[in-house]
Amino acid sequence: MGLLGAILTLTLWINLNSAVSRAADVCNRFGGEYSSMCRQQIKNMVPTVPMALVVCLFLIIAACLAVAAGAVLLFVKRPMGHFLILGGGIVMLMLSIGCEARYGATSRVTYDLIAGLVIAVIGGLMFVPAFRLVLGLPPRLTDVHRPAGFPHGGQWPPGPPPPPQQRPPGPPQHW
Repeated sequence: MGLLGAILTLTLWINLNSAVSRAADVCNRFGGEYSSMCRQQIKNMVPTVPMALVVCLFLIIAACLAVAAGAVLLFVKRPMGHFLILGGGIVMLMLSIGCEARYGATSRVTYDLIAGLVIAVIGGLMFVPAFRLVLGLPPRLTDVHRPAGFPHGGQWPPGPPPPPQQRPPGPPQHW
């Protein structure tokens, strides 16, 4: 979901920038004074992409990539993965709400909003021990560095190995 959100938001950003440049390219069909008058009219009529929107879209893309990186870290059972998922989901959700409230809703930003909500909920569920067990993770965040086979109360790191057992003296074994 994070990678798809990053791709959709990146294409939205590219489409916004190309729409402004395409409007300016219309004037290239004309020559002379018509071309300069057209450029002046386009400059006055076509709005530029606001810098706040560009920053929001860039941060949404970064949050989507953080979610994708968190999923990879979670797959390899690294403890930082669920924090990236939770943080990225919250950033996606908040910035998508702000972009839709300020600049209007598009389907791509709405996807980021819905995906951000789902990802933030899943990231929050990562702190529930039962949900962590379903995913095959240790039930507590502090148990991630403990190897399998050591219960919570077990000794970690393990102490020195026990001394080797000596055989009682007796006749030598013949092979």
